[in-house]
Amino acid sequence: MSLLKRNLFLLIVFFTGAAILVVEVAATRILAPWYGNTIFTFSSVISVILAALSIGYYFGGRLADRRPSARLFFAIIAVSGFSVYLCQLLAETVLPAVGHKLSIMTGPLVLSVLMFFIPGLLMGMLSPFAIKLQSMVDTASGVGTISGKVFFWSTLGSILGSLAAGFFLVPNFGLSSIMLGTASLLAAMGTAGYFMSGGGKSATGALALLAAVMAAGAIAAKPTPPPGVLYDSNGIYEHITIRELMYKGRPARVLQQDR
Repeated sequence: MSLLKRNLFLLIVFFTGAAILVVEVAATRILAPWYGNTIFTFSSVISVILAALSIGYYFGGRLADRRPSARLFFAIIAVSGFSVYLCQLLAETVLPAVGHKLSIMTGPLVLSVLMFFIPGLLMGMLSPFAIKLQSMVDTASGVGTISGKVFFWSTLGSILGSLAAGFFLVPNFGLSSIMLGTASLLAAMGTAGYFMSGGGKSATGALALLAAVMAAGAIAAKPTPPPGVLYDSNGIYEHITIRELMYKGRPARVLQQDR
């Protein structure tokens, strides 16, 4: 057996571990224009992601014992990608509609559950699933060794995903690009793995088509900047918008930080 096949599931959890931290870091910036970079925002996002992961670990382990299938494993990855597309769609549609209606304390928690719980749950299912599948490939190693390897590579991916999001992705790319890129990576990885693990062409095509439709929907939902916007991007501390407008009968240029 080749080195890649023997360690494929470890490689997969490395990338999915990175993906969940990219989503988590992006989540705080998605909510910040409505609720600020407050302790309520950070605590809500972290708590919801951790709750989702813990529930995902539990049900992922039970499902892996009942149906230890590589096809199911990769299907979950693909669906997690779809759920990140859905997050971006909600960020462009639901969040602007209800964000200002919720308080600075309850708003981040409610919207974190609505937008980020499902992706965290699905990606949480992958680690115990990977342990089960890796133990079927690496029969010479004990469950303790395999568990240690899976959580090592998953956590290493999370560390690199967190650093990449904070130091590179958010300062240089828009949040919509980050979310769509993460969703596309998960959807492509899951769909390709599903096909290579014996998934039928029709089912694989359906997964690919669904990913394309959801990506198109998330892109189409992005609102057009209002007239007069000269600059609109994510800074290191907040979302920055520079616009020209009339103020007290005179042309003015306004710097807007978050909301």
